[in-house]
Amino acid sequence: MYSEFHRENILNPKFRELGVGYAYEDYSTYHHYWVQLFRG
Repeated sequence: MYSEFHRENILNPKFRELGVGYAYEDYSTYHHYWVQLFRG
């Protein structure tokens, strides 16, 4: 919640649906990848 942009999206009452995705890759720099999708 320290990111104002993310905070506004998470708390926006117009969004009624949330999608979350996760992927893991052994050979990448960061290994863990997350995505969130807000839909109104």
